[in-house]
Amino acid sequence: MENTMLTYQGKDTPLPNHPAPRILSIKPLENSHYIELKRVEFEEKGTIKTWDIAKSHDSVAIVLYHKSKDGFIFVRQFRVSVFLKHKEHGYMYELCAGLCDKGIDAKQTAIEELQEECGYFISSDRIHKIAEFYSSVGMNGAKQHLFYAEVDSPDKQTLGGGNADENENIELIFVPCHLVDIFLNDSHCPKTPSLCYGILWLQSQKNKGFYSL
Repeated sequence: MENTMLTYQGKDTPLPNHPAPRILSIKPLENSHYIELKRVEFEEKGTIKTWDIAKSHDSVAIVLYHKSKDGFIFVRQFRVSVFLKHKEHGYMYELCAGLCDKGIDAKQTAIEELQEECGYFISSDRIHKIAEFYSSVGMNGAKQHLFYAEVDSPDKQTLGGGNADENENIELIFVPCHLVDIFLNDSHCPKTPSLCYGILWLQSQKNKGFYSL
């Protein structure tokens, strides 16, 4: 099943991409499972202020390292919000990630996202919390829990690709460790901050002489 992953080979060999989906309509949002739009009024140092926020779920993301292949596994998926502002960059390169919206803890959410998006099945003692931070602090202030996991070929049990019920269409991207610095600076592969942080974190572990926690 692992041979279905696309492998990054450097800037001179661009990964095949897809035609961008066609935008059919854009309408005002009335309700959503994912966000709530609110206007907040507050007092700070004697001054009354207002700010618009988009209340949303916290999330998890997983830095995924493949031991025998010696490289990272990322996901690629179309992000319409990016595409509407930057037509050349609709398909984003990200860590395997998901929302904390199922009433389970962050670690179990991360385990299930690995299964759904990447097809890797591991036990809870093989996934480790490494950091947490807030994303989009000017808009929603959601917290992201960042995890690290190592996988190997026997852990691959399904193709992954995301949850079809949620209209996910996720591709797996493998980046060998010896090309990861080139990948970081490859403008043809737009990336999220958590992916870049995850790479730098794992490189710092390598410099200490190990990958495993």
